[in-house]
Amino acid sequence: MPIAINGSGTVTGISTGGISDTKAVADAAMPAGSILQVVHVTKTDHFTTTSTTYTDVTGMAASITPTSANSEIIVRFDLQLGGSSNLYAHAKCQRLIAGGSYADLQKGDTVGQHERANMNMDSDVSYGYVKGYNNSFSLKDSTHNTTSQITYKLVCHCSAGTIYVNRYHNDSTNSTAGTSSVMLMEVAA
Repeated sequence: MPIAINGSGTVTGISTGGISDTKAVADAAMPAGSILQVVHVTKTDHFTTTSTTYTDVTGMAASITPTSANSEIIVRFDLQLGGSSNLYAHAKCQRLIAGGSYADLQKGDTVGQHERANMNMDSDVSYGYVKGYNNSFSLKDSTHNTTSQITYKLVCHCSAGTIYVNRYHNDSTNSTAGTSSVMLMEVAA
């Protein structure tokens, strides 16, 4: 039987099971490991801090609404950094599920007096102020258990020195004004 669309928008000629009428059924058919959606945010402006307590890196947050409560979300942060000489700093990812509050998603195990974070942001001891650094890390969130909006953000703090995002400490013709980004990928479980 041929498929036909009549004047009122009714479709005829499709047998039962021929076309799914809901997104949930379509997503359920996706094999494990399939990318269901991608969110990407690029930061082009500059950020500077000397904060000794964790503070938001402005522009380094992204939100996603999962299509399935049991999917996995891959979170990736890419940063173009600069720092003062003798910079000792740390960064980590925090997650907010609608109706809740921000909490650390994952962080390193306790080892002595080491800071529990996702990434260090240190510079070279002597000449760090004239250099740029590309730092990145990624995490897998398999514990969200929701189809409500989730926001992931980057927070950082200094033990000593000054952090610069998307620029060097030293402002010269050899310096780079870079870009940083956050990428979220929902992956079928």
